[in-house]
Amino acid sequence: RMYLGTFRYGRKGMVLNAISGVEMALWDILGKSCGLPVYKLLGGACWSRVRAYASLPPYERAGDAAADAAEMAAEGYHMVKLHQRDIESVRETRRAIGPSVDLSVDVNGCWTAREAVAMARQMDEHGVRWLEEPVQPMDDYDGLRFVRENSPIPIATGENEYTHHGFKTLVEKQAADILQPDVIKAGGLLCCRKILGIAEAWNV
Repeated sequence: RMYLGTFRYGRKGMVLNAISGVEMALWDILGKSCGLPVYKLLGGACWSRVRAYASLPPYERAGDAAADAAEMAAEGYHMVKLHQRDIESVRETRRAIGPSVDLSVDVNGCWTAREAVAMARQMDEHGVRWLEEPVQPMDDYDGLRFVRENSPIPIATGENEYTHHGFKTLVEKQAADILQPDVIKAGGLLCCRKILGIAEAWNV
């Protein structure tokens, strides 16, 4: 009802951020009224432990990125995610964390599709687990598909996508290997469950 009632103000962006916040607050109210944590309202826990990765901020110097990545790996994180856009940072970070820690790269939509493919091919030799949001604009689904089809590295996206309708388009366009809905942007918990259902149905 919130989504349908606010469509004139935008079906993405700030409107969906607000809807997501209200939706999660309603889950919180429901959990408190029932005396149950929200994860139990959603069906209970599937795992007793969850793996976490360290998402690092952007750095001006490759050496600083590599040093902090090595520190996170030493703390026990199984993966380090860089927000760097240069090969030197990727190369130095891989050298610093060694071969047993995964490495991913998130560039927040900064390249054309062809630039993204060229960069992915250079990053591949450094064992990058996924390349995240490589294309600008981020909803250039055809560009993302071109990158996915020509990149040796899996393509991840979705942090800046909205609702299961947007993710349905991503999947239909075969534009991503890994879907990453952000619960505080995509529409809330129930919307993310729908997105996960789409991913499962399409084997993504």
